[in-house]
Amino acid sequence: MNQERPSEPEISPEYRIRGCLGLDELYYVLRDLKEVQGSRQTYTAEQLIEQIEKAVFAHQHDLAVGVEMELNKVTKTFGIRDKARELIAKLPIDTHYSRREV
Repeated sequence: MNQERPSEPEISPEYRIRGCLGLDELYYVLRDLKEVQGSRQTYTAEQLIEQIEKAVFAHQHDLAVGVEMELNKVTKTFGIRDKARELIAKLPIDTHYSRREV
């Protein structure tokens, strides 16, 4: 009697990324994927995480233009750029850096 377990359906990368509630979770999914094929090049998980972290740094320093500049270097594949933008927007801005001298 052959009792094979049915294989579990694979969850799509796009669905996994869409479900991320924080950057740590997004980074976990990216590391699990190892690399992502964009429209022009293949990105390693570490390249994507590094670029997202640059956008986080710009956000924390209240540099909206810098956030977009850095996120434009992140692939749109699987909704990664949009999810990163969404999660970064939820982060607090460091008020020490956002104070403007008059």
